[in-house]
Amino acid sequence: MSFINKASKEELLKISATQSAREYGYDTSLYQPGNENLIVGDFGEKARILFDAGKISEGHYIELLNKLDYNGK
Repeated sequence: MSFINKASKEELLKISATQSAREYGYDTSLYQPGNENLIVGDFGEKARILFDAGKISEGHYIELLNKLDYNGK
């Protein structure tokens, strides 16, 4: 899309995600080894609330959990 030039792109690629998160006060555990299956956010919780409130069917709830790759364990 050519929003930035190649030199700017190269400079942005040098920025460490962990360092940037730390500088903005975010938790950096997501970037640490061993968090391959870590779910970040409240997507699953919101899906459960909708299901419990009768706003979505059980099938839709399961479909949403599958998007998280949740295996029920």
